[in-house]
Amino acid sequence: MVIANASSKEDLVFRKPCEDDLSRIYTIEKRVFSYPWSKTQFFYELVNKLSVPIVVEYNNKILGYSFSFHVADEGHIANIAIDLPYRGKGYGGKLFDNTLSQLKKYGVSSFFLEVRESNETAIRLYLSRGFY
Repeated sequence: MVIANASSKEDLVFRKPCEDDLSRIYTIEKRVFSYPWSKTQFFYELVNKLSVPIVVEYNNKILGYSFSFHVADEGHIANIAIDLPYRGKGYGGKLFDNTLSQLKKYGVSSFFLEVRESNETAIRLYLSRGFY
């Protein structure tokens, strides 16, 4: 299922991941985070009815992913990452915006996330989107 195209310049595809995507997602997770989620955690989020998992692809290659969930009118962004070679090209912002958009479809009006103080790039992105 295609959720959106990011731009006419680059045809990014945002879609719900499937179990076959878990190896690629896990590879990115281990590269990006010091304390990565396990494959089991990702699998749980694929089957969790409150979860809103998304991968972003270009030319059928997963560049990144987000895993969020909703409870009542609250959305929680639990994990979001762009693979190292694709950082700094705007994919993270597009994925983040798409994640917020998808959560709003579930009636979410308040969004929460946590970020390490040392993750200045992510903090700049979140501040630019109105988070504090």
